[in-house]
Amino acid sequence: MSRLDQLPRTAAAHFRLHVYAAVLRLRGRLPVPDEENGLGFLTGYYSELAAAGFSEPEPDEETRWWALVEDWERSAAGHLPLRALRAAAALDPLALTLLFTVGLVDEDARFGSLFEALNGLPGEPRPTMGLLATWTEDDAARDAAQALLSAGLLDAANPDAPRSRWALQVPPVLWDGLRGRLPDALATWAHYRPAEELPALDDLLLPDETARALARAPALIATRPLLIRGPRSS
Repeated sequence: MSRLDQLPRTAAAHFRLHVYAAVLRLRGRLPVPDEENGLGFLTGYYSELAAAGFSEPEPDEETRWWALVEDWERSAAGHLPLRALRAAAALDPLALTLLFTVGLVDEDARFGSLFEALNGLPGEPRPTMGLLATWTEDDAARDAAQALLSAGLLDAANPDAPRSRWALQVPPVLWDGLRGRLPDALATWAHYRPAEELPALDDLLLPDETARALARAPALIATRPLLIRGPRSS
């Protein structure tokens, strides 16, 4: 990673900044990586942090990181899914860090053995609710993780287990969307088509009343939610 201000203003780069926010928080809880302790793979991540000006752990490093991310966002003109999600769900930096901590194993499977050790649960490669609750000395991390679960931004892979042992995961569709890459089929019941691939209003054969209603839609969307109803099961 180069200096933050040199990164392109894209959804993918924004996603990457959040991944490294999670690594930054994780670094403060770990010993110096080497091949003997199984953390050698982290040296590449730490080198990227050093290139961005975060070579050594500091008391205020997370605050400084998020301030730089906000500066980066101010010059990003395009749509940033993470920025939109943060505003819609009122997520603070801690919640975003926890969200991406959970997603680290989906980006790099080597984090699985690390979380297995931190969990103290053999065979569990995903961070648990109990582990994330220790990320702060008070209940802030626990409350943030619970809020992410309530909002559907995290799932428990084993909801029948005691809550402290819930293995947390980010829904795959959401994880891809945060990166700015959406598949055609979001789920069995939902499909996505980029706006540039949609037909123009003038190309549609519509009853006059429907055409007039659709012509008013852009102005309505700008000021209020718009609910469109179709035939049953449509």
